[in-house]
Amino acid sequence: MNQPHFTPAEHAHLTAYMLTLARALDLGSWDITLDHHPSSTNTLGQNKTIHGKRNATIYLHGDWRTDTPAELRSMLVHELLHCHFEPAWDIIDIDLANTRQLAVPAQEILEKTFGHQMELLIEQMVYLIAPALPAYEPPGTPPLPDTPLTGTPPLTGHDA
Repeated sequence: MNQPHFTPAEHAHLTAYMLTLARALDLGSWDITLDHHPSSTNTLGQNKTIHGKRNATIYLHGDWRTDTPAELRSMLVHELLHCHFEPAWDIIDIDLANTRQLAVPAQEILEKTFGHQMELLIEQMVYLIAPALPAYEPPGTPPLPDTPLTGTPPLTGHDA
């Protein structure tokens, strides 16, 4: 029998971790959910965003349990960063396409090239940002502190 994509405990723990990352990435006002289903074949993760509603659904690949904590963090940061860049995708995929000023082959080439460049940009940002964010700890470990960026306790008293 196949193991479910998430146990209830895994889903709750991953959701809490994902939301910690989301707050650190200035997405605290968004409604972000971790879907119970795996991402599409041949993807590590997916993000379905409705930018105007500040709503996103994140999907993880079927073998996410084999990822290291650093890989899982990077994957979630990558998918969360897509929330910030969705309006740029919409300009190419929706707005420009609706003008019908480009021939279909040119539009398809532009969409594919733009998409590839956006993925490279987001991945470079992940490379720079993810190491500064809290590492993933599997269920059974103490919960993550609710503090910005580093996951370390805020400075108080003479430390501040």
